[in-house]
Amino acid sequence: MKEGNSKFIDSILNCYNDLLSISNISNIPMYFLNSKFTIIEIKHLYEYLLKVPINNSRMRERLSKFNSIIQLDGDFNTENIRPSQLYKINKDNNFLMIIKI
Repeated sequence: MKEGNSKFIDSILNCYNDLLSISNISNIPMYFLNSKFTIIEIKHLYEYLLKVPINNSRMRERLSKFNSIIQLDGDFNTENIRPSQLYKINKDNNFLMIIKI
């Protein structure tokens, strides 16, 4: 492997590791979701990054407590049998939130 490629791969890995390390305390990973998303999509994202299961009620509590998302009234994901409320990131909020319990 060429020296330039090795440095590029190292940079990518460093960015990924940084993302993993801040996932415990930040809403930054939510910016990888679509502009409208469901609570379960946030949960799946954090479970994937943190490699641990997250309690649904705990996740909702944290999202609400830190005002990290905004509910889109009347906007639902209807791809499944049961419609799911859609949300968007509250970009006015710069607070960090603790996801991992």
